[in-house]
Amino acid sequence: DVRKEIAAACIISRQEAAGKAKNPLSIEIKTFKTLPDDLQHLKRWIEDHGCRGAAMESAGAYRRPICDALEAAFGGETSLLAANARHMRNIPGKKSDAEDAQRISRLLRAGLLKGGFIPEISMRGLRDPARCSKHTAEDICTQKNRIEKFLQRKGFKLPTFLTGIFGASGSSLPGILCKKGGAAPDDMRSELRGAAKRKAEDMPHALNGCPGRSGRQYLRRMLEMLDSPANRLKAVEAGIDEAASEFAPQIEPLQAIPGIGPTAAKAIIGEIGVDMSKFPAAAQFCPWAGLRPGENESAGKKKVRA
Repeated sequence: DVRKEIAAACIISRQEAAGKAKNPLSIEIKTFKTLPDDLQHLKRWIEDHGCRGAAMESAGAYRRPICDALEAAFGGETSLLAANARHMRNIPGKKSDAEDAQRISRLLRAGLLKGGFIPEISMRGLRDPARCSKHTAEDICTQKNRIEKFLQRKGFKLPTFLTGIFGASGSSLPGILCKKGGAAPDDMRSELRGAAKRKAEDMPHALNGCPGRSGRQYLRRMLEMLDSPANRLKAVEAGIDEAASEFAPQIEPLQAIPGIGPTAAKAIIGEIGVDMSKFPAAAQFCPWAGLRPGENESAGKKKVRA
Protein backbone atom coordinates (compact mmCIF):
# COMPACT_ATOMS: atom_id res chain seq x y z
CA ASP A 1 0.00 0.00 0.00
CA VAL A 2 1.77 3.12 -1.29
CA ARG A 3 1.63 6.57 0.25
CA LYS A 4 3.69 9.69 -0.29
CA GLU A 5 6.11 9.10 2.59
CA ILE A 6 5.54 5.46 3.61
CA ALA A 7 4.79 2.10 2.04
CA ALA A 8 3.12 -0.69 4.00
CA ALA A 9 4.18 -4.12 2.73
CA CYS A 10 2.65 -7.48 3.51
CA ILE A 11 4.06 -10.92 2.69
CA ILE A 12 1.77 -13.95 2.93
CA SER A 13 3.46 -17.33 2.74
CA ARG A 14 2.55 -20.91 3.59
CA GLN A 15 4.18 -22.30 6.74
CA GLU A 16 6.41 -25.28 6.04
CA ALA A 17 5.35 -27.34 9.08
CA ALA A 18 1.79 -26.12 9.34
CA GLY A 19 0.29 -29.62 9.44
CA LYS A 20 -3.34 -29.34 10.45
CA ALA A 21 -2.92 -25.89 11.90
CA LYS A 22 -5.98 -23.70 11.89
CA ASN A 23 -4.17 -21.05 9.89
CA PRO A 24 -1.40 -22.51 7.69
CA LEU A 25 -0.48 -19.07 6.35
CA SER A 26 2.20 -16.81 7.73
CA ILE A 27 1.43 -13.08 7.50
CA GLU A 28 4.16 -10.50 8.04
CA ILE A 29 3.58 -6.76 7.69
CA LYS A 30 6.23 -4.06 7.76
CA THR A 31 6.23 -0.34 7.04
CA PHE A 32 9.02 1.34 5.10
CA LYS A 33 9.75 4.94 4.33
CA THR A 34 9.89 5.83 0.64
CA LEU A 35 13.43 7.20 0.86
CA PRO A 36 15.96 5.47 -1.46
CA ASP A 37 17.82 3.69 1.36
CA ASP A 38 14.58 2.41 2.89
CA LEU A 39 13.38 1.12 -0.47
CA GLN A 40 16.57 -0.92 -0.69
CA HIS A 41 15.65 -2.40 2.71
CA LEU A 42 12.25 -3.27 1.24
CA LYS A 43 13.92 -4.97 -1.73
CA ARG A 44 16.20 -7.04 0.52
CA TRP A 45 13.27 -7.95 2.79
CA ILE A 46 11.34 -9.31 -0.19
CA GLU A 47 14.38 -11.20 -1.46
CA ASP A 48 14.99 -12.75 1.97
CA HIS A 49 11.45 -14.15 1.91
CA GLY A 50 11.76 -15.41 -1.67
CA CYS A 51 8.74 -13.36 -2.72
CA ARG A 52 8.86 -13.06 -6.52
CA GLY A 53 5.36 -11.64 -7.01
CA ALA A 54 4.27 -8.21 -5.79
CA ALA A 55 1.24 -5.98 -6.30
CA MET A 56 0.53 -2.38 -5.40
CA GLU A 57 -1.96 0.33 -6.11
CA SER A 58 -1.25 2.35 -9.22
CA ALA A 59 -0.64 5.49 -7.15
CA GLY A 60 0.83 7.65 -9.89
CA ALA A 61 4.26 9.08 -9.19
CA TYR A 62 4.38 7.59 -5.67
CA ARG A 63 4.63 3.99 -6.90
CA ARG A 64 7.40 4.62 -9.43
CA PRO A 65 10.37 4.67 -7.02
CA ILE A 66 9.05 1.47 -5.46
CA CYS A 67 8.68 -0.17 -8.88
CA ASP A 68 12.22 0.86 -9.79
CA ALA A 69 13.56 -0.68 -6.57
CA LEU A 70 11.60 -3.94 -6.83
CA GLU A 71 12.32 -4.45 -10.52
CA ALA A 72 15.96 -5.06 -9.61
CA ALA A 73 15.07 -7.80 -7.10
CA PHE A 74 16.13 -11.36 -7.97
CA GLY A 75 18.17 -10.04 -10.89
CA GLY A 76 15.14 -8.45 -12.55
CA GLU A 77 12.95 -11.58 -12.39
CA THR A 78 10.25 -10.10 -10.15
CA SER A 79 6.63 -10.06 -11.31
CA LEU A 80 5.08 -6.66 -10.53
CA LEU A 81 1.43 -5.66 -10.79
CA ALA A 82 0.26 -2.05 -10.60
CA ALA A 83 -3.46 -2.57 -10.01
CA ASN A 84 -6.21 -0.01 -10.40
CA ALA A 85 -7.30 1.18 -6.95
CA ARG A 86 -10.93 1.17 -8.15
CA HIS A 87 -10.82 -2.62 -8.39
CA MET A 88 -10.10 -2.83 -4.64
CA ARG A 89 -12.09 0.12 -3.35
CA ASN A 90 -15.43 -1.50 -2.59
CA ILE A 91 -14.12 -4.54 -0.70
CA PRO A 92 -15.37 -4.47 2.91
CA GLY A 93 -12.96 -4.41 5.81
CA LYS A 94 -11.08 -2.10 8.13
CA LYS A 95 -9.26 0.81 6.56
CA SER A 96 -5.61 1.27 7.44
CA ASP A 97 -2.32 1.05 5.61
CA ALA A 98 -1.55 -2.35 7.11
CA GLU A 99 -5.03 -3.70 6.36
CA ASP A 100 -4.85 -2.37 2.82
CA ALA A 101 -1.48 -4.06 2.27
CA GLN A 102 -2.84 -7.35 3.60
CA ARG A 103 -5.96 -7.05 1.44
CA ILE A 104 -3.84 -6.48 -1.68
CA SER A 105 -1.72 -9.53 -0.80
CA ARG A 106 -4.79 -11.75 -0.44
CA LEU A 107 -6.25 -10.52 -3.72
CA LEU A 108 -2.95 -11.20 -5.46
CA ARG A 109 -2.76 -14.76 -4.10
CA ALA A 110 -6.34 -15.36 -5.25
CA GLY A 111 -5.56 -14.10 -8.75
CA LEU A 112 -8.17 -11.33 -8.54
CA LEU A 113 -5.90 -8.45 -9.51
CA LYS A 114 -5.21 -7.30 -13.03
CA GLY A 115 -2.08 -5.25 -13.51
CA GLY A 116 -1.85 -2.13 -15.61
CA PHE A 117 0.70 -1.41 -18.29
CA ILE A 118 4.20 -0.75 -16.92
CA PRO A 119 6.61 0.35 -19.66
CA GLU A 120 10.06 -1.12 -19.85
CA ILE A 121 13.02 0.83 -18.48
CA SER A 122 14.25 1.72 -21.96
CA MET A 123 10.82 3.11 -22.82
CA ARG A 124 10.80 5.41 -19.80
CA GLY A 125 13.96 7.10 -21.05
CA LEU A 126 11.97 8.20 -24.10
CA ARG A 127 8.58 8.72 -22.45
CA ASP A 128 9.65 11.39 -19.96
CA PRO A 129 11.33 13.77 -22.45
CA ALA A 130 8.50 13.20 -24.96
CA ARG A 131 5.95 14.27 -22.35
CA CYS A 132 8.16 17.19 -21.35
CA SER A 133 8.27 18.29 -24.99
CA LYS A 134 4.48 18.21 -25.16
CA HIS A 135 4.09 20.29 -22.00
CA THR A 136 6.75 22.77 -23.13
CA ALA A 137 5.03 23.20 -26.50
CA GLU A 138 1.77 23.87 -24.66
CA ASP A 139 3.52 26.52 -22.54
CA ILE A 140 4.82 28.19 -25.70
CA CYS A 141 1.34 28.20 -27.24
CA THR A 142 -0.15 29.66 -24.06
CA GLN A 143 2.45 32.44 -23.96
CA LYS A 144 1.82 33.29 -27.62
CA ASN A 145 -1.89 33.56 -26.90
CA ARG A 146 -1.16 35.93 -24.00
CA ILE A 147 0.94 38.17 -26.27
CA GLU A 148 -1.72 38.19 -28.97
CA LYS A 149 -4.41 39.01 -26.44
CA PHE A 150 -2.32 41.86 -25.05
CA LEU A 151 -1.79 43.32 -28.54
CA GLN A 152 -5.50 43.09 -29.20
CA ARG A 153 -6.20 45.06 -26.02
CA LYS A 154 -3.77 47.76 -27.16
CA GLY A 155 -5.47 48.12 -30.54
CA PHE A 156 -3.15 46.07 -32.76
CA LYS A 157 -5.24 43.94 -35.13
CA LEU A 158 -2.53 41.85 -36.72
CA PRO A 159 -4.57 38.58 -36.77
CA THR A 160 -7.07 40.36 -39.05
CA PHE A 161 -4.50 40.36 -41.85
CA LEU A 162 -2.09 37.60 -40.81
CA THR A 163 -2.88 33.95 -40.15
CA GLY A 164 -0.56 34.00 -37.15
CA ILE A 165 1.46 36.81 -35.66
CA PHE A 166 4.32 34.39 -34.99
CA GLY A 167 4.49 33.03 -38.53
CA ALA A 168 6.98 33.89 -41.26
CA SER A 169 5.51 37.36 -41.81
CA GLY A 170 4.61 38.39 -38.28
CA SER A 171 7.30 36.85 -36.11
CA SER A 172 9.42 40.03 -35.90
CA LEU A 173 6.53 42.53 -35.72
CA PRO A 174 6.00 42.16 -31.93
CA GLY A 175 9.69 42.94 -31.45
CA ILE A 176 9.38 46.09 -33.60
CA LEU A 177 6.31 47.19 -31.66
CA CYS A 178 8.21 46.59 -28.44
CA LYS A 179 11.10 48.85 -29.52
CA LYS A 180 9.28 51.62 -31.37
CA GLY A 181 5.72 51.45 -30.11
CA GLY A 182 4.57 51.06 -33.71
CA ALA A 183 5.68 49.90 -37.14
CA ALA A 184 6.35 52.20 -40.08
CA PRO A 185 5.17 51.08 -43.55
CA ASP A 186 8.76 50.45 -44.62
CA ASP A 187 9.43 48.29 -41.55
CA MET A 188 6.26 46.38 -42.21
CA ARG A 189 6.89 45.75 -45.93
CA SER A 190 10.35 44.37 -45.25
CA GLU A 191 8.91 41.78 -42.89
CA LEU A 192 6.03 40.48 -45.01
CA ARG A 193 6.49 37.19 -46.82
CA GLY A 194 4.55 35.35 -49.52
CA ALA A 195 0.82 36.08 -49.85
CA ALA A 196 0.98 38.57 -46.97
CA LYS A 197 2.71 41.08 -49.29
CA ARG A 198 -0.62 41.60 -51.10
CA LYS A 199 -2.02 43.03 -47.86
CA ALA A 200 0.76 45.58 -47.41
CA GLU A 201 -1.52 48.54 -48.13
CA ASP A 202 -4.07 47.52 -45.48
CA MET A 203 -1.57 46.48 -42.83
CA PRO A 204 -0.82 50.02 -41.49
CA HIS A 205 -4.41 50.17 -40.22
CA ALA A 206 -3.66 47.14 -38.02
CA LEU A 207 -0.60 48.81 -36.48
CA ASN A 208 -2.16 52.00 -35.15
CA GLY A 209 -2.39 50.82 -31.56
CA CYS A 210 -1.11 52.72 -28.57
CA PRO A 211 0.88 50.47 -26.25
CA GLY A 212 2.41 53.27 -24.16
CA ARG A 213 5.71 53.09 -22.37
CA SER A 214 4.57 50.65 -19.70
CA GLY A 215 2.87 48.50 -22.33
CA ARG A 216 6.10 48.30 -24.36
CA GLN A 217 8.03 47.23 -21.26
CA TYR A 218 5.42 44.61 -20.46
CA LEU A 219 5.51 43.34 -24.06
CA ARG A 220 9.30 43.08 -23.86
CA ARG A 221 9.07 40.93 -20.74
CA MET A 222 6.45 38.69 -22.35
CA LEU A 223 8.68 38.17 -25.40
CA GLU A 224 11.61 37.30 -23.13
CA MET A 225 9.41 34.78 -21.34
CA LEU A 226 8.58 33.27 -24.74
CA ASP A 227 12.26 32.80 -25.60
CA SER A 228 12.92 30.74 -22.47
CA PRO A 229 10.57 27.79 -23.20
CA ALA A 230 11.50 27.92 -26.89
CA ASN A 231 15.17 27.37 -26.02
CA ARG A 232 14.19 24.71 -23.49
CA LEU A 233 12.14 22.91 -26.15
CA LYS A 234 15.19 22.67 -28.43
CA ALA A 235 17.20 21.05 -25.63
CA VAL A 236 14.38 18.61 -24.84
CA GLU A 237 13.99 17.63 -28.48
CA ALA A 238 17.73 16.94 -28.66
CA GLY A 239 17.32 14.57 -25.69
CA ILE A 240 14.37 12.88 -27.42
CA ASP A 241 16.42 12.27 -30.56
CA GLU A 242 19.18 10.70 -28.49
CA ALA A 243 16.81 8.43 -26.56
CA ALA A 244 14.91 7.45 -29.72
CA SER A 245 17.99 6.49 -31.72
CA GLU A 246 17.75 2.82 -30.68
CA PHE A 247 14.12 2.64 -31.87
CA ALA A 248 14.73 3.90 -35.39
CA PRO A 249 13.55 0.58 -37.00
CA GLN A 250 10.16 0.96 -35.27
CA ILE A 251 9.80 4.75 -35.66
CA GLU A 252 10.29 4.76 -39.44
CA PRO A 253 7.30 2.48 -40.26
CA LEU A 254 5.04 4.51 -37.98
CA GLN A 255 5.67 7.61 -40.08
CA ALA A 256 4.08 5.85 -43.06
CA ILE A 257 0.71 6.30 -41.32
CA PRO A 258 -0.99 9.53 -42.53
CA GLY A 259 -0.84 12.24 -39.89
CA ILE A 260 2.08 10.77 -37.93
CA GLY A 261 5.39 12.58 -38.21
CA PRO A 262 8.72 12.08 -36.44
CA THR A 263 7.59 13.81 -33.23
CA ALA A 264 4.34 11.84 -32.95
CA ALA A 265 6.09 8.57 -33.80
CA LYS A 266 8.63 9.05 -31.01
CA ALA A 267 5.86 9.95 -28.55
CA ILE A 268 3.90 6.81 -29.49
CA ILE A 269 6.93 4.57 -28.98
CA GLY A 270 7.57 6.29 -25.65
CA GLU A 271 4.01 5.62 -24.48
CA ILE A 272 3.34 2.05 -25.67
CA GLY A 273 6.81 0.68 -26.35
CA VAL A 274 7.61 -1.83 -29.07
CA ASP A 275 6.39 -5.03 -27.38
CA MET A 276 2.76 -5.36 -28.44
CA SER A 277 2.32 -8.59 -26.46
CA LYS A 278 1.36 -6.33 -23.54
CA PHE A 279 -1.92 -5.77 -25.42
CA PRO A 280 -3.46 -9.10 -26.55
CA ALA A 281 -5.71 -7.41 -29.11
CA ALA A 282 -6.81 -4.02 -30.40
CA ALA A 283 -9.81 -4.25 -28.10
CA GLN A 284 -7.45 -4.04 -25.11
CA PHE A 285 -5.20 -1.37 -26.59
CA CYS A 286 -7.88 1.13 -27.67
CA PRO A 287 -9.39 1.67 -24.17
CA TRP A 288 -5.91 2.15 -22.70
CA ALA A 289 -5.10 4.76 -25.35
CA GLY A 290 -8.41 6.54 -24.72
CA LEU A 291 -9.69 5.76 -28.23
CA ARG A 292 -12.83 3.91 -27.15
CA PRO A 293 -15.46 5.47 -24.88
CA GLY A 294 -16.46 3.63 -21.75
CA GLU A 295 -19.86 2.09 -21.21
CA ASN A 296 -21.81 1.92 -17.95
CA GLU A 297 -25.50 1.16 -18.48
CA SER A 298 -28.07 -0.34 -16.13
CA ALA A 299 -31.85 -0.67 -16.53
CA GLY A 300 -31.71 1.26 -19.76
CA LYS A 301 -29.94 4.24 -18.16
CA LYS A 302 -26.40 5.26 -19.00
CA LYS A 303 -24.31 6.38 -16.07
CA VAL A 304 -21.35 8.74 -16.23
CA ARG A 305 -18.39 8.07 -13.96
CA ALA A 306 -16.89 11.02 -12.16
